[in-house]
Amino acid sequence: MNDQDLVREYVDRNSESAFAELVHRHINFVYSAAFRYAGNSPDAEDVTQAVFVILAKKAANLRRRATLTGWLYETTRFTAAALLRSRIRQRVREQNAYMQSTLNDPEPNGVWQQLAPILEQAMGRLNEKERALLALRLFDGKTAAETAALLGLREGAAHKRTARALEKLRRFFLQRGIHSSTALISETISANSMQAAPAALAKSVTALAIARGAAAPASTLTLIKGTTKIMAWSKVKTAVAAGITVLFAAGTITVVLRQIQNHRLPSGMSKIAAAPVSTMPPDLKSNLVLYFNFDSQPSADKLTDLSGQGNNGDAVNVQWTADGHRGGALTLSPNDSHIRVSNNDSLNPPQFTLYAWIKTSRADHYWRRIFDKGLFHNEFALSVAGDWTKWNPPAKFRGFIDFETLKSVATKSRRSVADGQWHQIVATYDGQDKRLFVDGQLQGTTHCPDISLGNNLDLVIGGFTDPDPQNDDPHASFDGSLDEVMMFNRALSPEEVQSLYHSQN
Repeated sequence: MNDQDLVREYVDRNSESAFAELVHRHINFVYSAAFRYAGNSPDAEDVTQAVFVILAKKAANLRRRATLTGWLYETTRFTAAALLRSRIRQRVREQNAYMQSTLNDPEPNGVWQQLAPILEQAMGRLNEKERALLALRLFDGKTAAETAALLGLREGAAHKRTARALEKLRRFFLQRGIHSSTALISETISANSMQAAPAALAKSVTALAIARGAAAPASTLTLIKGTTKIMAWSKVKTAVAAGITVLFAAGTITVVLRQIQNHRLPSGMSKIAAAPVSTMPPDLKSNLVLYFNFDSQPSADKLTDLSGQGNNGDAVNVQWTADGHRGGALTLSPNDSHIRVSNNDSLNPPQFTLYAWIKTSRADHYWRRIFDKGLFHNEFALSVAGDWTKWNPPAKFRGFIDFETLKSVATKSRRSVADGQWHQIVATYDGQDKRLFVDGQLQGTTHCPDISLGNNLDLVIGGFTDPDPQNDDPHASFDGSLDEVMMFNRALSPEEVQSLYHSQN
């Protein structure tokens, strides 16, 4: 029996065995996709349970689908998004060990270790039909002929669409420093993307879903409710987009835009254009000690700190642009460009988070600072890496992100970010461990519990603080654009970092 037969059997006869077969058939697929989003097994199990409860509730509307793979994949994406939104309000589990830096602990399959952290981000850049196609081919292991039959396509058309979708993935990975062919990407994802769900999960998921979530814990019910809202809003956006396409030709776009402006978003969903500080949960806003969003042009090169802490900055040799990641941005050049913030106690917390969106194409022998508080004077530096004679070759990590504190091993990103694209860069220290994130994904962790931070030097963004001429190079300023620069007086959790990434991206 195919998926359509099983769904009809479940809907028409309330067949528990038919639904159990659907769970058995698809649970590894759903769990694997959920795990790639959540980064840990407990959250992946929560997402998987919620997805199958939603399937049970909506089964009557799915009777005409020959395969559930595409629908399950989209629902898993929506459910994972709802989970990430809820996790921003909690300090919860760390991401799983496979997210650790491959530079410090290399794995046998280097290509998969590069692709895995950003695979779902890449899939999100495809349209829904392309995702359904690749989900069948790469995740579900269907042949081209099987995929074509399930999607109602000619086999030749399925081949062409698959090739186009893989080429989009290849370009996405290339922009992030991952050089690979479409054939290797396809082979790597097919071989590594699926993992077995915990043995007892299928049984518990089946029982919970058949009961339509009646016995589900409050957290799962909240997740189901959040996912349903996201799915409903997705349908609204699709309908509005289709309406715009038709009405453009009729010359009535003004009316449509007015209707869009007046449309209310589902409860709990904020408009993307809103400033992040106004939409942050209170526990995040209360920990902000510095925030520049650069949305308005600096007056007399003065920058106002939006955190409320009064850490205003002086901009030196910078240019303002309206073309930032979100609103405006500052563009710096390698000519002693920087932002200087006068030292005070709020900039010397025992725990902290450094946060910025950056765009640069510069990868050379200089270490180009993003943040600097006097690396050689008991503080920190966050940089785009240059050359070091102890590396072999010295330029091995050019363009990588490097997070340093005195008397501890540097924590590095897995890849270069000098690709001319916007990237979220986050560095945290919780008093025990340093962590580095790029685009919401954990790059590496360095254990350093014995360092003592604090000095009386200014915080410099985009340049060097160090007054020692041997360490300071005025020509090694950051070369590129900065946006959404923040500092917190605690270490954000991996879930909070990822949630901020999605909300600002």
